[in-house]
Amino acid sequence: MQHIDIEDLLAWAYRDQLVGDLIGRGVGLHAIERHAAGMSVYGCSADGVAKIAEIGTLGCRVDGGGAGMALAIHPDAEAVHDAVISLPSKVQRGVIIKCAKMGIRPNCADNARFHMEPVFKTSVVRKKQRDGILGNLPVGPQGDRIRDMAARGLWPERIYDRNRNLIGHRVTVVDHPDYTKTCRWLYAEWYAGLVVLARVVARTLRDHVVTGPAVPAMPWETKYGGTLRGSDVA
Repeated sequence: MQHIDIEDLLAWAYRDQLVGDLIGRGVGLHAIERHAAGMSVYGCSADGVAKIAEIGTLGCRVDGGGAGMALAIHPDAEAVHDAVISLPSKVQRGVIIKCAKMGIRPNCADNARFHMEPVFKTSVVRKKQRDGILGNLPVGPQGDRIRDMAARGLWPERIYDRNRNLIGHRVTVVDHPDYTKTCRWLYAEWYAGLVVLARVVARTLRDHVVTGPAVPAMPWETKYGGTLRGSDVA
């Protein structure tokens, strides 16, 4: 029996075993099994008419029918998928499957900081004007960012009045509170789903002993952050 965290178990089932793709499409099922599951069953005429139509469409005859391939899904992966699709929340089902397939965690906005940033655009700035702008920049991250963008030929977009007098610079909102709230709500839904799944699948697994979830419930408070095997998904 292998001990495994629920997060790793989901990644194994959906990314390695491809349980969602194979079961969802009925791969490996007989026609009668597909029909019983409510899936479409497609067949081909055996009287030669379908073959003639195929030759007419392709303009040639294709010999052979290819080799069949048996697809075996581990029963523990099937048990995991059954538990996931049984979750009452559509949001939980969607975010859990997506993260498991990609090996990531939802973006929890643990480093979010609400602020304004200039909108940059390509501009031709004369040397005297350039020196004046760079010389008056504040010390700190904001000034450093403007200097870095200026080195690439990008400058804060200016706003003029009807007489072409400079009245300000265009800005954009970064890490709006509504965005942060939505990210953390989605993370909380994902985490709650993991807790339920760990309890449910513990009774049905054959070769695994599920543990966790090891990730914190609120990373923005614990300063844990990070991802499982990749970048956060927004």
